[in-house]
Amino acid sequence: MKFLLINPPVYDFACYDLWMKPLGLLRLATLLEKMGDVFYLDCMDRGEEGVSEREDEFGCGKFYKEEVEKPECLKGISRPYFRYGLKKERVIEILDTIPTPDFVFITTGMTYWYPGVEEMVQMLRRRYPGVPIYAGGIYATLLPEHAKQRGLNGVFVGEDYQRLVEFLKEITGKETGITKIPLPRLEFLKRRDSFVLETSQGCPFRCAYCASFLLHPTFSTRSVEEVMEELDYFQDVGVKHIALYDDAFLFRSEIHALPILREIEKRNYNFTFHTPNGLHARFLNEEIAYLLKKTGFITVRLSLETSRKDLQEKTGGKVKNEELERAVKNLQKAGYLPSQIDVYLMLGLPGSEKEDLRESILYVNSLGCRVILANFSPIPGTPIWRELEEEGIVKEKMDPLWHNNTIFPLRLGWSLQEIREWRLWVKELNGKV
Repeated sequence: MKFLLINPPVYDFACYDLWMKPLGLLRLATLLEKMGDVFYLDCMDRGEEGVSEREDEFGCGKFYKEEVEKPECLKGISRPYFRYGLKKERVIEILDTIPTPDFVFITTGMTYWYPGVEEMVQMLRRRYPGVPIYAGGIYATLLPEHAKQRGLNGVFVGEDYQRLVEFLKEITGKETGITKIPLPRLEFLKRRDSFVLETSQGCPFRCAYCASFLLHPTFSTRSVEEVMEELDYFQDVGVKHIALYDDAFLFRSEIHALPILREIEKRNYNFTFHTPNGLHARFLNEEIAYLLKKTGFITVRLSLETSRKDLQEKTGGKVKNEELERAVKNLQKAGYLPSQIDVYLMLGLPGSEKEDLRESILYVNSLGCRVILANFSPIPGTPIWRELEEEGIVKEKMDPLWHNNTIFPLRLGWSLQEIREWRLWVKELNGKV
C-alpha cells in the first residue's frame, strides 16, 4: 500500500517560518510506515531548493513567495497577496517521481490558508483521479464541512492519536501496531536543524479567544520518558533548535515541567529552546526560571494579551499583572536580560479600546520587557466568536479568508495604516529596552 503525505503551500498577506513545522503529518508518517510505503511532499520545507529566502540563527526565516491575484472577497484590501513555498513547477517535478498512491493525506494550518489545500486537491484530482484524499489539522478540525467542500473525501477532526489509529484502520483495513504517540519521522525533512516539541496537548484554561480546547478537548501530558526519547532522537538526526509547542507547559509544573527540565539538565543536550506559544506567567517560579536558563531556553515569551484587569478576567483569567511582574523578576534573577523577555499583547482584542492597548504597551515597557503585538483573529467555536456573531461582525457563512489576523482588525475599526503606525511605535520602544 502506498501513501502520499502533503504539507501544502500557504496563501497569505504575510508568512514567516517561526518554527512552522508539520508535526502531526510527520507523526502520521511514522504510523503509515507500519502499513506500507510512504512518500512525502512538503511545500513549506525551507530545505527544499528555492523555498528559503533568508534565515536567523535559530532556524527561522523567510519563505520564497510570488505575488498572486487576491480572491474576490479581498480585492478591496490595499496589500499584496502571495503564494508562499515551493514553486508549482517544482511540486509537479516531485510528484512526477512518486508512484500513484493508494491514499493521500494533507495537513492543514490556519483556516484562512485553505486556498493552498484547494490548490493541492485540484492538482491531485487531475493527476490521480479516483484516489481518496483526506485532510487533518487545524482547518480540517475547526471547519470540517468547509474543508470537505474543497474536494476532499473526508477529514480527520482533532489530534487524538488513538482515534487517528482507529481512523486509519477504518479507511485502509490495516493495523499500525503503535499504541503511543509516535515519534515524528524527521528523515523526510530536507532541513532538520530546527523542529518542535509537544510535551502536552490541550490546555486546562478556557480563554475566550483560543481554539486549544476545540483542537484538544481534554488536557493531557506525556511522560518524562517519552519526551526524553523524542529529544534523544532529535539529537541523533541533527536538530539544534527546538520550539516548545505546548499551550500549558508550566501547568502543574511539579509533576510535568519541572521533572522534564531537571532531566534535560542532567542530559546536557546541546539544544536551544524557544517558546513561541507563550508561557503562563502565573506558574513561572524561581526554580522554573533557573532551569529555563540552565537548559538553554533562549526565546522566552510570556502571554498577557492586555493589562486591563476586567478584560483579563472576562477572557479567561489566565494571568494577572502582578503575576507577570513576579515572573519577570524571577527570569531576571535567573540571569535573563530584560531585552530577552518578550510579552504578547493583542491588537484588536474585542471589548478593548485603543487606549487600553496603549496603556498595556507602556505597562510592559515599564517592566523592561519587549512587546510582541499579535493581531486578534476570530476562531469559529470560541466564546468571542459567538459574541462577534451576535454583534453581526462575523457570520457563520463568512469566507474563512476573513479570519486572517492581518486584516480582521479592519472589521473592528482599525485601518492598515494605523496598525503599521502602532507596530512602528512598538518597534521603537523595544529598541530602547
